[in-house]
Amino acid sequence: MIKEGKIAAALITDIPEIDPGSGGLIGTITVKFTDIAGVDRWVQKTGQWKRLDLPKTGDAATVLYDPQYPENNSRIWIGPAGSTTIADFT
Repeated sequence: MIKEGKIAAALITDIPEIDPGSGGLIGTITVKFTDIAGVDRWVQKTGQWKRLDLPKTGDAATVLYDPQYPENNSRIWIGPAGSTTIADFT
């Protein structure tokens, strides 16, 4: 993935809203991205965010994926919008 992974812009299509008294979220995020073949793909991942870092549905994100197997969810990582290097996903 370090040499051959592709980075693509993504859109958060679903993330739970948190209770006003909560300090953060451990939950599932769903993002949509388009692979290099032009196929729209959705991926769900579980993550942890502090309240101040919590994205919302409709926010931009970035994904790192394996272009040979873009459907393989275990080889897709979600990063913040503007991620441009593989190091941004670690």
